[in-house]
Amino acid sequence: MKYNFKPIIKEVVSILEKQGFYVEHMRGDHIKINRNPPLRRPVILVNVKKPSNVVRQNLISNCREAGINEKVLKELNELLRY
Repeated sequence: MKYNFKPIIKEVVSILEKQGFYVEHMRGDHIKINRNPPLRRPVILVNVKKPSNVVRQNLISNCREAGINEKVLKELNELLRY
């Protein structure tokens, strides 16, 4: 299924897909991202042009819970800063 992501969110999703994640579904502006085997709490990402600090912090903490390494976390953090 084709989703319509904002440019910065498209980059975040591509980074997460390289780590083994996939977009489960999108409802409104919320994107549910999971991986195999499924996470206990999937990563929720908001499809906006400029993510707020709260959205950025939630993404980083959810990715840390999912077991993503620190190098990728720093890359995501720098990408979402403005």
